[in-house]
Amino acid sequence: RQTPSFRTFSFWMVQPRVLLLLCSPKGQPHLRLLDELCDIQRITRPFFFLDQQPGATVTDLASSLSVPERPEVIHFGGHHFASQGVIVFEEQDHKSRFVNTDVMVDLIAAIPAQNTPRAIFLNCCSSSTFASKIANIRYVICSLVELADACALAFVKGFYSSLVQQFCAQAPEFDYPAAFRGGINMIKLEAPRRLWEKPIYHFIDNKIPPERPLAGTSLAPTTAPATTTTTTTSSSSTTAT
Repeated sequence: RQTPSFRTFSFWMVQPRVLLLLCSPKGQPHLRLLDELCDIQRITRPFFFLDQQPGATVTDLASSLSVPERPEVIHFGGHHFASQGVIVFEEQDHKSRFVNTDVMVDLIAAIPAQNTPRAIFLNCCSSSTFASKIANIRYVICSLVELADACALAFVKGFYSSLVQQFCAQAPEFDYPAAFRGGINMIKLEAPRRLWEKPIYHFIDNKIPPERPLAGTSLAPTTAPATTTTTTTSSSSTTAT
């Protein structure tokens, strides 16, 4: 297998920055976030710059969003409780800090335009309602259901592998719908079929009107593609990111 050359890497001059917010506080169900982090590191190095925030606190989030370097992607891996409308960060003592998703939406909306990322990836359970409120970021990737670890990890591999392939091909900008399909295809390759017989992930393009379907927005072998807005009533998983 041919290894991408550093000559290709030098074409872009600046490494795309990925802000990784990973949270699995004490007292919450265990998440395989270390595996998620290791997979992202293995796939993206040395092509992307990873701003890693393991055990992320709310202060870490605010500080990371205030730096002058614009992240290409904000990636959150952790717990989301849809029934309560909260996302879980950590305190300094590693205990849970529950943050209302509306507060998160306001914080994201306050990002200066020049620092706004092109995509946000919410790799946590049943995050579509939360995701639908984010309007200032072009591409939003979220989940429709409680995520099994096998699906969450497989999607990460496919998604970031596609972005790296595009980077090495000197694409003028990232094709996020293609990266999303890469994640879906990897789930089909690695995860048991029983885990992906119904839609799992959802893709939102905030430049496309909600009534216009986007091909490949959800993972369902036998159902029609989801539209660009969705709602969910599922609660957070105890075994997923």
